[in-house]
Amino acid sequence: MKKRYLTILMSTFLTTGAVLGYTGLSAKAAPTTNDGYTLNINTDDKLFNESDMLTGLFFEDINHGADGGLYSELLQNQSFEFKDALSSWNIVKTGATSSTAEVCTANPLNSNNTHYLEVSCPDNNSSLKLVNSGYKGITVKNGADYDFYFWARNVDKGSKITIQLEDENGNAISEAKTINKINNSWKKYDGHLKATKDTSNAKLAVSITNAGKVDLDMISLFPQDTYKNRKYGLRKDLVERLKDLKPRFLRFPGGCVVEGNSKEEMYNWKDTIGNVEERKENTNLWGYNQSYGLGFYEYFQLCEDIGAAPVPVLNCGMTCQARGVNGVPNYMAPVGPDLDPYIQNAVDLVEYANGDASTYWGKKRIEAGHKKPFNLKYMAIGNEQWGPQYHERFEAFQKVLSQKCPGITLISTAGPSASGSTFDDNWNWIKEKAPKTVVDEHYYMSPDWFLANTNRYDKYDRNGNKVFVGEYASQSNTLKSALSEGAYLTGLERNSDVVKMASYAPLFAKADDYQWSPDMIWFNGSTNYVTPNYNVQKLFSTNLGTQKLKEDLVKPQVPRNNDIKGGILLGGWSTQVQYDNVKVTDNATGKQIFSDNFDTDSGNWNSANGNWTVKDGKLELDQIADNCRILTKNNTWSNYTLEVDAKKLGGKEGFLVGFGAQDSSNFYWYNIGGWGNTKTVVEKEVDGNKTTISEADQKYGTVNTGEDYKIKIVVDGNKVSCYVNGTLTNQFTEPGRDTDVYTSTSYDSKTNELIAKVVNVADEDKKVKININGSQKLSSTATVEYMSGNTPKDVNSFDNPENVSIKTKKLNNISKSFDYDADKYSVSVIRIKLK
Repeated sequence: MKKRYLTILMSTFLTTGAVLGYTGLSAKAAPTTNDGYTLNINTDDKLFNESDMLTGLFFEDINHGADGGLYSELLQNQSFEFKDALSSWNIVKTGATSSTAEVCTANPLNSNNTHYLEVSCPDNNSSLKLVNSGYKGITVKNGADYDFYFWARNVDKGSKITIQLEDENGNAISEAKTINKINNSWKKYDGHLKATKDTSNAKLAVSITNAGKVDLDMISLFPQDTYKNRKYGLRKDLVERLKDLKPRFLRFPGGCVVEGNSKEEMYNWKDTIGNVEERKENTNLWGYNQSYGLGFYEYFQLCEDIGAAPVPVLNCGMTCQARGVNGVPNYMAPVGPDLDPYIQNAVDLVEYANGDASTYWGKKRIEAGHKKPFNLKYMAIGNEQWGPQYHERFEAFQKVLSQKCPGITLISTAGPSASGSTFDDNWNWIKEKAPKTVVDEHYYMSPDWFLANTNRYDKYDRNGNKVFVGEYASQSNTLKSALSEGAYLTGLERNSDVVKMASYAPLFAKADDYQWSPDMIWFNGSTNYVTPNYNVQKLFSTNLGTQKLKEDLVKPQVPRNNDIKGGILLGGWSTQVQYDNVKVTDNATGKQIFSDNFDTDSGNWNSANGNWTVKDGKLELDQIADNCRILTKNNTWSNYTLEVDAKKLGGKEGFLVGFGAQDSSNFYWYNIGGWGNTKTVVEKEVDGNKTTISEADQKYGTVNTGEDYKIKIVVDGNKVSCYVNGTLTNQFTEPGRDTDVYTSTSYDSKTNELIAKVVNVADEDKKVKININGSQKLSSTATVEYMSGNTPKDVNSFDNPENVSIKTKKLNNISKSFDYDADKYSVSVIRIKLK
């Protein structure tokens, strides 16, 4: 996943009309006098087989989703491999002050685990204690058992090692286990501890007493109560959340984690298998170390446990392009001998997953404890890559894999955006050079984007490449965002002959240590809660049909004004900018309605952020900082043309010229030279959440320092045209929304049921008349699973985890024509038995 704005996207806005009160940043929709909907269904008219892989999961070790989360290891930096080798460890000395603890590398446990701790006590009256508090505190439960192990080697004399749990004050909260005899060569020692207190701030204390010197490595602590009671396994409650979704697939391990930001960070699945102490730890692109305790063997096993098909993502020989310079990654393996090892990794992964005992990698899987193949069928090459560099590398992978692994369906990428020249170029290349691949599309958008794009795949080629929506999410964990995702999922279901798979992202977030929001499941050391977004996913994933039915939703005529309204905005991002000669003209009359040449301080502007000054008749941003902006006090204009002169004085990017600005958190802006001076786009921000809605050709992506630019933006109702120096670079029409109700209907041949999904995003109940035609009779009752709330801002939390939850009810008097009352802000799944 790649976003420029990694801020905490938890805000939302409350409308008094339909949930999408900010469509086009215009006035709210006028009330309708006829708000009835009619859904016509024909159970005999089955359009196509729905994809049996449509709903799945994507797991990436972001937000401590693996280390500190799903992987139930309770200690952090247990192997001293962090850049700060003693990170998470506190060393407490007693007795002689000459006791020492030193990180060494001379005689390591193995070549992949090169650091260890050498502890020395000078006499029998001294001791040294190593204390690890895990991931911001270890949660233990009174009476629960915990497994520990460590590797040790006696260097000199016979030190004793004692291990126990302590609370935040250093008081013992378990029995103490002592190992008296330490071998002279590396050996694993293990045991278990029973906690005597409930606390979320426990620590593991390892004490060394008596004169001597001992080496320590891989000090670990796990709860015994893991999923399926596997020793040193996965966290039970989090796996159960995944299984409850009945996912059809699980994409892993990323995401940007696959790419890394340097050659050393590039993800290699071979580093993640075998004995955990022999796995090669790596720095996580999201800012922390990966122990790889949750590696590819555990991943395949997890897929099997929850009934999901594995969909691994492999590095294509490139680091993250978005974090490179002008789209060029920090490292690319040249096509040829340097790229061959990456291609061989893909071939070997297929052998590891599917091979028998006669194969090298298949034998390794069997030795790990899984004789039966994992039945791997899909493999993604690259994550969000684009351009000729990616294309030539993918083609090299494709050539080899099509010959050596013909049963594997390859997944290519459409890049990091939902539209624009990069997206189009990738798709054009795919159609010509990779026509048999599934295409991975990613987008993180505002709720109104999802509502306006439920028909996104209606016009895709039904005979072309299938689509995998590998990462998507609306921009909060509020009910509002969840409803927009539910509406969007009705569109994916209606197009599941094209959209083969879809997975929300990210999956997990540790509540006190995360890098990205929103997320589907939030957890702490003891518990978790699911979001409204999770509940929407569950309603759809547990109610997939087998055939899509013909349906027609007849909507009431609701007059809506989609004109873009608002003031103007000037800004800079990591760039010193200068603006002058601002002019706003009414399109209908040609009359100038606003101007400022900055000869004086006019008082017509509000500064939202940044050090803005008027100097020598110019408006200047006199600093290089992120997200600086100034906007007009007037925010009522519509149908106008904005013109402004601009100059870049220094910095990394270009200009930000806004329009339709209601306030500093709700506007559009023309972002010229964004993303490190590589792209020109139009973005829409709603309550601090940005969505790219138009992307220019890459040739318009750069702004030169010291040059004069003339920028013009024409806002004509809901159509916008953007110009730089007289050249049209971006043009778009902001789509309106003609409904508050979204539906999808299918037939389930396994249960002989009609499934009707109804999403109501309005702030009032909506009556939907459901007419059912077909040769089969209907049961007189129906079951309904539904989720609803009181306001669009509704969320779940640790204190109120069931605030927005799934409920069930029964409908009586079902007939060929009946009325269904869809609650305000609701998602409903109606199942009717056919006879």
